[in-house]
Amino acid sequence: QRPCTNFDLESTMHSPQILAAACLLAMAAPGSCFLPVAQPRMLQRGGAAGAHMAIQSGKVVVYGAFDRTGTCLLRTMEKGPFKALVEVSPEFDNSIAKIKYPIDGQGSKSLPPSATFVSELPSVDGCVVASEIPVAGDQMTVLIKSLVGIKKIVYLSRVGVERRDEFMRKINPFNKLEEWYAAEEATKAAAEAAGIECTIVRTGDLIGGPFYDTTGDLQMALEGVLFDSDNKCMQVSYSDTLDGKTSRDLTATALMQALMVDAPLVHVVSKKETPLTCSVTNHMGIPATVARERRVFTPTADEWAAAFSQAK
Repeated sequence: QRPCTNFDLESTMHSPQILAAACLLAMAAPGSCFLPVAQPRMLQRGGAAGAHMAIQSGKVVVYGAFDRTGTCLLRTMEKGPFKALVEVSPEFDNSIAKIKYPIDGQGSKSLPPSATFVSELPSVDGCVVASEIPVAGDQMTVLIKSLVGIKKIVYLSRVGVERRDEFMRKINPFNKLEEWYAAEEATKAAAEAAGIECTIVRTGDLIGGPFYDTTGDLQMALEGVLFDSDNKCMQVSYSDTLDGKTSRDLTATALMQALMVDAPLVHVVSKKETPLTCSVTNHMGIPATVARERRVFTPTADEWAAAFSQAK
């Protein structure tokens, strides 16, 4: 087992029994934090208020805050009714912390200034696991058991999990659908045993985000920029029927909305043309760099509501 990284914030959690889970989560997405959520909405498939599977306010702990999707999620959820906390070791100093994937033009300071850093995790209302790789099922079980007061968990996964036995998916060594499936099942089982509501958000392969300067691969960086600017629409479904890629910006907003939606499964992929348009440009407000202005498209709250009400 690999050791925890410097940004393994999970290793400082109040329960020493979950250190193993913390280390694995650090491997998947180093860091963890609470996030405030904007525009509270309690939605279900018919658009009515959900009694149990949606939360409107409170504290939400997010795992994977220092990976690219997690960083986007932090920025997306800067404003709103949820309390933002970041759990760190007593020695952690955010003013000098270096982040693996800093946002373009902002050096190493990619965490929102509104986040409150704590060395001991208090009771929380919600949890989002935004890891970009599957987290081992037994580690998810231990993690969920350790969270005090939690009402809902949102877990990031991949489309195709229910179609993992299809030949072309089985021979693809990169999709890790069996691992995503095992993580999903463990998360749902642990949540059910603990009386916690759970929403799985399945996306396509993740791409893009405000990380052109820190991606490390010029071709991949260019592909991400082009993908973000070209895909102004999305597809949303409650069933595992979608294929394609998903921008990290869209994924971040989907994870935020999943806290407030009454559905066990949500599938989201980015598209160039669909009836579900995304009319918000540069939702994180990332300033333009010397060479380029950031163009990326995400839905408004009303566009999310329409997408959830139309999804099948």
